[in-house]
Amino acid sequence: MSKKSCKDRKSEVMHWRCCLVCLKYGHMAKKCHSSVKCLICGRRHYVLLHPDVRKENPISPKDTLYTMSRRKPHGSHQI
Repeated sequence: MSKKSCKDRKSEVMHWRCCLVCLKYGHMAKKCHSSVKCLICGRRHYVLLHPDVRKENPISPKDTLYTMSRRKPHGSHQI
């Protein structure tokens, strides 16, 4: 599914009547109780449904998490 365009992935999820937040069948995003947030933009949708940024920036969500975990806390200075 990740090789399809964002539009195609979203269409597929909607075709199968699954939630855009958690991808589970049986409810829509408006009624979803999941705390899932996109790892790229922080909005309330599954990361595979994020608009295609891979053409501009080939970083994977896994790499994004690694980069974020390696950031120094605000105010820390290296001597």
